[in-house]
Amino acid sequence: MRARSGKCIFYFTFNVFSLMKIIFQLIVNQLFMREIQFPPNVEIPMIQRRFLEIGGLPQVVGCIDGTLLRIQAPTIYEHQFVDRHGAHSINLSAICGPDMVFYWVSCQFPGSVHDSRVFRESALYQRLRANNLLPPN
Repeated sequence: MRARSGKCIFYFTFNVFSLMKIIFQLIVNQLFMREIQFPPNVEIPMIQRRFLEIGGLPQVVGCIDGTLLRIQAPTIYEHQFVDRHGAHSINLSAICGPDMVFYWVSCQFPGSVHDSRVFRESALYQRLRANNLLPPN
């Protein structure tokens, strides 16, 4: 692709990987980040009431779980992606609310990282801790 700027001509080359990366970033930034968000603090009491009504669980603001997504062995830092089953994977963790709406999703850690660490390293954990919405250690 050619683009002109004044007297200079810039050439941009895209391979399939870089084009897919750009498309993925657009999807994440424009859709995913707008649609999947943890509720504001003012909605927390309503969410807690809903969980109490559904399952008799007091002070619950979300259900968290994780899974391992198998991948091909990477060539760099391969050992970090080996999960407890001996397979190569990345850790996907998610939180959903009482109406089965996703509040938070993380897919940024290799398979060797435990689910609890994925959550503890997140900005959401820091927010919940700062607002005293997590039980004491």
